Amino acid sequence: MTEYKPEDYVKYRFGRAMETIEEVKTHIDNKFWNTAIKRLYYACFYAVGALLVQHKIEASTRTGIRQKFGEHFVRTGKVERELAKHSQNYLKNDTKVTIMTFMTMTKIQF
Repeated sequence: MTEYKPEDYVKYRFGRAMETIEEVKTHIDNKFWNTAIKRLYYACFYAVGALLVQHKIEASTRTGIRQKFGEHFVRTGKVERELAKHSQNYLKNDTKVTIMTFMTMTKIQF
């Protein structure tokens, strides 16, 4: 059985985040707004999870991932609060974000 190092996980998850962003672009081009929003959630989830592992920060739940990201990266100024606000919203509750976005958006501007 192959043993994987944390770096392998980080590389894989960051790669998945980038692939997912490419998927989002396709969904936007085809006006699949709901799918684009859901995929943005996963892109944020993959990237933030990888970032935490890269810095040896443990979190086992979605809430934990969001909290640890805020604690170690936003509050310390490593990630700008305005930028983090978007990923935090996606990580907070993907269903709520999808519904609210659907109700308020007619077009995603990328």
